[in-house]
Amino acid sequence: MLQAQVAAARQAAAAGDYRSALNRLATVRASVFVLRSNNDVSDRRAHEILDAVTASEAALNKFAATTTTMTTTTTTPPPTQGHDRPGRKHGRGGQGDGEG
Repeated sequence: MLQAQVAAARQAAAAGDYRSALNRLATVRASVFVLRSNNDVSDRRAHEILDAVTASEAALNKFAATTTTMTTTTTTPPPTQGHDRPGRKHGRGGQGDGEG
């Protein structure tokens, strides 16, 4: 049970989801208390696990506090049909109508 919870916290941290990793570590912490109350883990081992969880939480909190997510949306203007402005004829100074 604890191994799967720790693995999930590691996976979340590796993916950059620090808040999720912290939530999963809180689950590990709660599980240790349950295991200890049922005498499924010794006091010594519970303290070792909880010390590791505390250290991990401290490290993750540094990242969680400095990491922000930004979304940028850019738009591209539609392509133009050429360099001419509407109503302007090709040629020299608008005199390119072929008449002399």
